[in-house]
Amino acid sequence: MKYIFFLLTLIACHNTNNMIIPKKYKLDFDTFYNQFYIVSDLNWEYSDNMWNDKNFKDRMGISEYFINVRTETYGHIKGFVKILNKENKNYNSADYDHIVEGGIRVIHHKIYITNCPDGFLEKQISLPNGIYRVRVYSKNLIGVNKDLMDNHDYYIIEIFPGNTLNKKVIKRFELIQ
Repeated sequence: MKYIFFLLTLIACHNTNNMIIPKKYKLDFDTFYNQFYIVSDLNWEYSDNMWNDKNFKDRMGISEYFINVRTETYGHIKGFVKILNKENKNYNSADYDHIVEGGIRVIHHKIYITNCPDGFLEKQISLPNGIYRVRVYSKNLIGVNKDLMDNHDYYIIEIFPGNTLNKKVIKRFELIQ
């Protein structure tokens, strides 16, 4: 009996290299220019065409190893990141102003959340290599004063295994003026 238990433990430990352990991380940092980055390679290079009109309206620019998240506030980011082992299908879109998701390829067993413009590392999250979907829920976007560093907008990011890198807007925020 002890031998069987030992073998099962050994097998379980061996398979943890590719396991995704659900976790939640708080976001609370300063950034500038109404954006922050989610990257899987710290040697990324920013591209000026990341913010074309479509990406600006979508609130997300993507490349294979880089996601640029547009925020409503100029400075202080509040929210959290959730690592999931599968897509969350149980959310109420009415709770959010904007929902967008895109894919990213993890190649060094990590995803990094960095500020803008200098790429200062705010969070480092370990993940098995592969393709992941990154869904960004934005809320409290109405009434944000773009001249203030600290506002009430809030961002929830879910990262889960995927198989595509394309971007999909689930709910679009449009400020009516």
